[in-house]
Amino acid sequence: MTQESEVKRAEVSKKSQECQDLKMDLAKQENAANEKQKEIVIKTESVNKERVIAMRLADESNTDLAKAMPALQAADEAVRSLDKKSLNELKAYTSPPKDI
Repeated sequence: MTQESEVKRAEVSKKSQECQDLKMDLAKQENAANEKQKEIVIKTESVNKERVIAMRLADESNTDLAKAMPALQAADEAVRSLDKKSLNELKAYTSPPKDI
């Protein structure tokens, strides 16, 4: 029975060591995961700040576009209202009038 108990003790000791090794690996993985989580939090905050800036720029751009659209539409209508006679008249000028 002593030989059997010695074998069992050796097995228990081996398993205990394996358990300790697994615990150490788990602790290392947990620390690495915590570090990654910290990095993710920092990056998330940075992205959120950039998102706010981008949204502000988009709002400003949309406001500027809304202001410019009437002038663009008026210019488009003016160009569409030109006929061939008007275009030929413009081509005939060697230099544009002062008003242009």
